[in-house]
Amino acid sequence: MAAEEAVILRSSERRRILVDLYDTDLPADALADFARHIDRLAPRIVKLAVSADRRVLRRIRRALWASCRLSRGQMYFAPDMEEGKTWLVNDAF
Repeated sequence: MAAEEAVILRSSERRRILVDLYDTDLPADALADFARHIDRLAPRIVKLAVSADRRVLRRIRRALWASCRLSRGQMYFAPDMEEGKTWLVNDAF
């Protein structure tokens, strides 16, 4: 995450980001690290889509809503990665 963060923060462009966390176990400390990571990237994020299984997705959504500067309209959570991709490329906000 640190290397990714350094590259994105050095760039002047804003990004649409898709995070696929299927088959990923996120214990509470890793989820907190992920939420802080996204919060640090918030100035460079136009839209963020996260895909994971429903159980994990609920925990991720709660963590990001609680600790991230992105508005809820900038984030999309779906169990289907293709649905997330479609939302990212859609120009409606």
